[in-house]
Amino acid sequence: MKDIYALCEEKTEVSKILKVVAKWTAIFTIGSLGTYYRRLTIDQLANKLSMNLRHQYYKVLLQKRISLFAEQNSGNLSHQLGHDIYQISQTVVFEFSSILRGAAFFTGGLGYLFYTSVPLTLVTILPISALALVSKHYGAILKKEREKMSDISRFTQGYTRERISQIKTVKLFTAEGFELKKYKELLDKLYGQAINVAGYSAIHHGLMEGLGQNALLWCIGYGAYLVSIDSGLSIGKLTAFAMYSMYSGLGFRLLSTGYTEMKKVSGIYKLINQNAMLPDVETVSFDSEKVPTSVFNQGTPYIQFRNLTFKYPTRDHLVFDNISFDIKAGEIIGIIGQSGSGKSSIFNLITHLYNPTAGEILINGVNILEKPAWWPRQMISIVSQETLLFTGSILDNIKYSDPQASEEAIIDACKKADAYDFIMEMPDNFNTFVGEQGYALSGGQKQRILIARALLKKPNIFLFDEATSALDASTEGYFQDVIEKEFKGKGYTVIIISHRVRSLKNVCDRIMLIDEGKIIALDTFEQLETHPEFKLLL
Repeated sequence: MKDIYALCEEKTEVSKILKVVAKWTAIFTIGSLGTYYRRLTIDQLANKLSMNLRHQYYKVLLQKRISLFAEQNSGNLSHQLGHDIYQISQTVVFEFSSILRGAAFFTGGLGYLFYTSVPLTLVTILPISALALVSKHYGAILKKEREKMSDISRFTQGYTRERISQIKTVKLFTAEGFELKKYKELLDKLYGQAINVAGYSAIHHGLMEGLGQNALLWCIGYGAYLVSIDSGLSIGKLTAFAMYSMYSGLGFRLLSTGYTEMKKVSGIYKLINQNAMLPDVETVSFDSEKVPTSVFNQGTPYIQFRNLTFKYPTRDHLVFDNISFDIKAGEIIGIIGQSGSGKSSIFNLITHLYNPTAGEILINGVNILEKPAWWPRQMISIVSQETLLFTGSILDNIKYSDPQASEEAIIDACKKADAYDFIMEMPDNFNTFVGEQGYALSGGQKQRILIARALLKKPNIFLFDEATSALDASTEGYFQDVIEKEFKGKGYTVIIISHRVRSLKNVCDRIMLIDEGKIIALDTFEQLETHPEFKLLL
């Protein structure tokens, strides 16, 4: 750029000025095109990185055991998966680019400054050193404060997500006022922390700007002094020095800002990485692996619990203490007991959602703990009392158990579950949108869709956990007929948990009575009718 600075040294012809201006206009235009492609490339890289990070983190979450989701708010995890990862990818790519530009500006400018005047450069470096110390100090403070704000933000989002998902409960308990007040308290806390961050950030930027401006002022003042004493520094060189000082200052500012932003997202990344590195993982099938047919060579599945002890990771008391029992191949067995006796925990263990503390669970003589988590689940279909559906159509929810199922198989499963008639009465039949968690349907309708989904999978083991709790008496009777007709003697092993004990009489081959994690009795309905604890449940 010497030809530009030379224009300041002496009178120059207009034609020469125009040539110099035209030359550098062309150079700057090319530079602007470079900026366009640089920004486009950076945006593409940032979005690609965001997509890949989200995909990988979602994959990691899917491999975690159910205990992680029991301990953490789903809103926090979805916030990390969406907002936090997007922020990390944007910051890493954009700030890394800025750091590279800053390093080029700073080192290039500093090199030219030394080349022009060593004494003047040394004077300029003093405030830059102060800038570096300020940036490091407030960068560390801002990292901690932004981590706190991120924690509060995640909690607030998780809280509102949970309340909105259970808006029916909020309304039934007329808790709108309480929820609004609670949300205002959370927002006030978030606002207070945001003000803290803004305060430290304002101090940081104010000091940086003030020191930067003073650095430029000292540079010009000392430079003017050197020119006045005829030290060999001309006005043209001083002008060039001032311009390169600005480049160097811009470079340092880019470096400082990049460092601060990197420190900010490093705290967010640390929280995400903590979840990703948790050791409690299970082997998940991402390739639609199927259970080898050799597993069933011995016939219909039979299940054995051997000396099993179990407690949940977040609780101290034992759910089961050294229990053993067998479920025969092709048997339909009912499990009854008081609330909290451990009935549903049996399903959690058979499906390998949790590992027992001690003992074995065998299916056809194979210890499921020695197999990947998907292995027993491929054999099992479960209908839970939690009638939660995914956002989407009725067809989407039914086909979730077998995306490749034929229309004939879907209709057959729906008819067996007594769901076909009400589905055909819907505005769009199978394509009717059910809303989040299936709010557009009644409890009984949702339950029948869940039963149809379980039937469509055509597994070898059926688990029904209070599956008829949302059905009326006539529909429940129909469902019992389906079990007798479709499952009894058809090669399926079926386990039914129900609080409607009498409904098990004509369905189950045997009934297991559980109390406080112990097996009190395991016999036919007729044999148990005289048992005192069994009578209490009738």
